[in-house]
Amino acid sequence: MRCFTNSIEEILNIIGFYVYLNLENQRIGKFTILFTMILSFQFVIRNTAPIAWIPLLFIKVFRDGAFP
Repeated sequence: MRCFTNSIEEILNIIGFYVYLNLENQRIGKFTILFTMILSFQFVIRNTAPIAWIPLLFIKVFRDGAFP
């Protein structure tokens, strides 16, 4: 079961990085919703998984001006 969980988590990470790179500076778009769903599902699988995304989200919010 642990191997399956790790595989699913890594697949979600890859999809999440793809979506993160395609996020636009708009407030709410299809990629923003997809990214939020991926992070939420990762949190359900393993509660420490989204920790790696926190620095990337701060970069997106403050540097790229995506703060609403």
